[in-house]
Amino acid sequence: MTLIQLRRAQAPANTLSDLRFAVITRGACRNAPDPDAWFPDEPAPTGDPALDLIERAVHEEHARTLCDGCPVRALCLELALHEERNLQRSEIHGVRGGKTARQRWNIRRGRRQAAVRQARKAA
Repeated sequence: MTLIQLRRAQAPANTLSDLRFAVITRGACRNAPDPDAWFPDEPAPTGDPALDLIERAVHEEHARTLCDGCPVRALCLELALHEERNLQRSEIHGVRGGKTARQRWNIRRGRRQAAVRQARKAA
């Protein structure tokens, strides 16, 4: 057993470094022929809500398709949510864990709101 394997065996499960290691070594994106595919331009608002909704759905489907079948998809998403937690919306880009930047922003916002509600109940 190597020193790295020994450290990993002794470390608590799902530490941040474990998440990074799993995503980097086992992610479907690691040997992708086109790494830029994970950083598509987000659809710009057109002024037509119906068209915007369709374009956003196409963008989200692209994200799901890229990460379909990835063995560490859920870990990748949790890693992204952790790493992006203090960033502004404009600083978040790309597809991670099968979610677009907008979807990840909404997940974090929902988690923050749930934590505030929980804290208010406890007080």
